[in-house]
Amino acid sequence: MIVNVLANMAIIFMDIYFVWRWRYSIEKRRNPINNRNLFIGLQTAAGVCLMMSSFIVEGVRFDFRPVLFAYTMVYLDKEIAHPTIVLVAICRFFFGDLTLSSLNLLNDLAYILLSLGFFDRIKSKYSDFFQLWFLVMMGIVITAPKSVIRLENLAQVFSAYLLLAVLSSVFIYVSYHFTNDLDKLYQTSVHDSLTALYNARRLDEDLGKISENNHPYSLLILDVDNFKNLNDTYGHLVGDKALEEIGIVLNNLKSDLFDYYRYGGEEFVSLVFDGTGQKTLDLAESIHDRIAEIPLFSEEGEPLKITVSIGVAHRKPHEDMKITLLRADQALYQAKHLGKNQTVNAKGGLIFD
Repeated sequence: MIVNVLANMAIIFMDIYFVWRWRYSIEKRRNPINNRNLFIGLQTAAGVCLMMSSFIVEGVRFDFRPVLFAYTMVYLDKEIAHPTIVLVAICRFFFGDLTLSSLNLLNDLAYILLSLGFFDRIKSKYSDFFQLWFLVMMGIVITAPKSVIRLENLAQVFSAYLLLAVLSSVFIYVSYHFTNDLDKLYQTSVHDSLTALYNARRLDEDLGKISENNHPYSLLILDVDNFKNLNDTYGHLVGDKALEEIGIVLNNLKSDLFDYYRYGGEEFVSLVFDGTGQKTLDLAESIHDRIAEIPLFSEEGEPLKITVSIGVAHRKPHEDMKITLLRADQALYQAKHLGKNQTVNAKGGLIFD
């Protein structure tokens, strides 16, 4: 029993790891249909592995599928959890015993129906930990009648399910805090503390990943005009406030197509999933407009105006994205040379003035 319990825990931890890795992939949002199918396949495979590693307590066969379903519901949402639950229930028929497989399918359908009624309510009010615990307990309670019918011993079933509930609760507690701490460490390592944008390390990672495929991306690199003079004249507190406000502007412009990074100092980069390059030019225009509206004041209350210069480069076929970044940087240099507060395309020519 102990070996199988540990095997169940290992399967859940491996599943959490793969889900966690893919959720932070640069490609995770680019093709939502393929991503959804990938997650459904991954979670179904994990469910089947859990069934193959089931264990017996007081004559009742158990596994940690309720934990898997709860994690899928909370972190990947219902559109992935519900197909996964149905597919795992169908796979149960390949393990034999038509009656138990049919009852299992009915239990899982009941679980889906109950989750539709309860999950949206608890999701907005309670922490992820409580959501996980509630969903697991709901899954355990739903399966209890099946065991009562089969064993006809209420006390035996109660003790078995109580033990499963305790094991599941302890495992949820450990795994939740482990993954939560891991997530915090990762977020700290890839985000800039001042602007809350991704940092240069994350940009380097993402450019390397994108260079492995031939998807159409564009790069936008912006630099705050006369930033050294702003720092020298009004102090670093005002300079930091300017950078922080630019970070707010970029975060407010964020979408599934755009990722933003603080490249270093007063330079920022936007990575845009863009088939033609036009989306990036439109984004540059929006950035100019929003930054012009930033309310920045000196310590004496004097209103200050911030402008930025922007260089844009659209990826050439099979081009290493670091080369694309270099071309965008050269376009930025040209924008500075032409008088600042404008956008220049890497192909040459003034785009925004």
